[in-house]
Amino acid sequence: MIDIEWCGRVSTRISTVRREVGAVFGFGTDAEGVPRRANYDSRAVDELITANERVVTHAQLMELHVPRSTICARMRGGPWQWILPGVTLCHTGTPTWREKALAALKYGGPGAMLTGASGMREYGVRERLDPRMHILVPSTVNRTSHHFVIVERTTHLPDPVVRRGISLAPLARCCVDGSRRTLRLPSVRAAIAEVVQRKLCQPPDLRLAVETLATQRSGCARKVLREIDAGIRSAAEGDSRDAFRNSDVPMPEWNVSLFTPDGVFLCSPDGWWDDFALAIQIDSMEWHLSPELYKRTQATQRILAQAGIPFLPWAPGDVSRDPAAFLASAREFRAGYANRQRPDIIVVRR
Repeated sequence: MIDIEWCGRVSTRISTVRREVGAVFGFGTDAEGVPRRANYDSRAVDELITANERVVTHAQLMELHVPRSTICARMRGGPWQWILPGVTLCHTGTPTWREKALAALKYGGPGAMLTGASGMREYGVRERLDPRMHILVPSTVNRTSHHFVIVERTTHLPDPVVRRGISLAPLARCCVDGSRRTLRLPSVRAAIAEVVQRKLCQPPDLRLAVETLATQRSGCARKVLREIDAGIRSAAEGDSRDAFRNSDVPMPEWNVSLFTPDGVFLCSPDGWWDDFALAIQIDSMEWHLSPELYKRTQATQRILAQAGIPFLPWAPGDVSRDPAAFLASAREFRAGYANRQRPDIIVVRR
C-alpha cells in the first residue's frame, strides 16, 4: 500500500534540491520546481569579478540579472563567500588585507575612503594603531560599523587620494583619525613621529587636521603636536621628555643645530644641554626606521667626538624599562663634565 504522505514529502524534497542546485549553477525553476536557465550573461559576470578583484556587491551582480537566490546559494555552498552586508567575495579562501579594504569601501558606498590606521598602512606607515578597517563616509550615508569595519560618518569629508586603486583620506587626516581611536599615547607618539621623521607629512598639516575635527578623543594627538613644537621628533624623545619633566635633571633642548664659530655646520644631536655643551643621542636601528637614518646618527656621533663634545648614547627602551636608572645615568653624565671648559659652539634653535 502506497504511503501518500511519504510520497508528498519526497516530492517536496526533490523540488527543494532542484531549486538549490539550479540556484548554485545559475538556473531558475518553473512552477513545478524543474530547473530552467536564469537569463544572465555568465561571461559578463566573470569579467565583473575579475575587474573588481573578486570583491563585488550584490547590486553589481543583480545589474547583470544574476538572481538574488543564486547569489545567496553560491555564498552558502560555494564557490563564493559573505564578507560584509551586501558584499560578496568570489572565492572561499581567507580574505587578504587588500580584499578587506576593497570590501570596506564597497560597503561604505560612493564617497567612502580609508582613514585611520588602515589608511596609514596604505601610505606605508609602519606603526599600527588598530587592525580594523576604518572608513569615512558622508554624513548623509546610513552605514554602521560592522564586523572588521569602523564606519565614521562626517561632514568634513576631505578630497580623496587614490593609491593602488584604493581611495584614501589625506595622510594627516589618517593620522588624526587613527589617534582618536586609541588612548595609548606611546602608540600615537610613535605613529605621528614616524610620519614626521620620514617627511611623509608636515606638522602644519597635522595641526590643521586636528583643529578641523571635533575635540573629542583628540588629546593624544594634541599632546604629540605640542611635543613636536618643542623639537621632539621621535617617540623615544617624547618618553625621555616626560621623564625629565618630573625629575631634578634639567630638560635638554631637542634637535638644535650646532655650528663652529666660523659658521660651519656640525650636526643636530637629538638632545642638547647648553650649560655644559653635552649631547644626547638615540642609539637604535629600530627607531631610525631605515639604514640611511641610522648611518646619519652614527655620522653625528663621529662629528661630536671629533669636535670634543661628550654625548650620552641611549636606547629608546631605557626610559620605559627603568626611568629612574635612565635619569641617574643622565645625572651622573652631567656631573662628570660639570667642571670642563665649554667649547666654543654656536647653537641655532628652531
